[in-house]
Amino acid sequence: MQLVQLQQAQERFKAQGIGLAAVSYDSEEILKDFAQRQKVTFPLLADPKSEIIRQYGVLNSSATGMTQGMALPGYFYVGTDGRIREKFFEADYRERYTANTVIAKLFPELAEKTGATVKAAHLDLTLQQS
Repeated sequence: MQLVQLQQAQERFKAQGIGLAAVSYDSEEILKDFAQRQKVTFPLLADPKSEIIRQYGVLNSSATGMTQGMALPGYFYVGTDGRIREKFFEADYRERYTANTVIAKLFPELAEKTGATVKAAHLDLTLQQS
């Protein structure tokens, strides 16, 4: 549901002059259906043969079966000159960058506080979304 999170954060990215687009190994039909159901308004680009995914070096080589050809979870931050400025990728799907995490890394002053503090007699616990 990373795309849904990005959609929810789209205005925050737009305020910094950043547009969004996503590349998926899914077909155009699947992406169109997904975008309509989830109300995703930024471009979803189909790469069913994973050619773009391979060119950018983010192919998840351990994905098999129906997920073969899938990219590693992550984001590229591309400047107005078309050059990659930052790359945020994880090795697998257990740990993912959220839209808020990417905004916080690029623009720390814009990060939304998503944590919570729990106080107990002998413990202060602070939880943060990763």
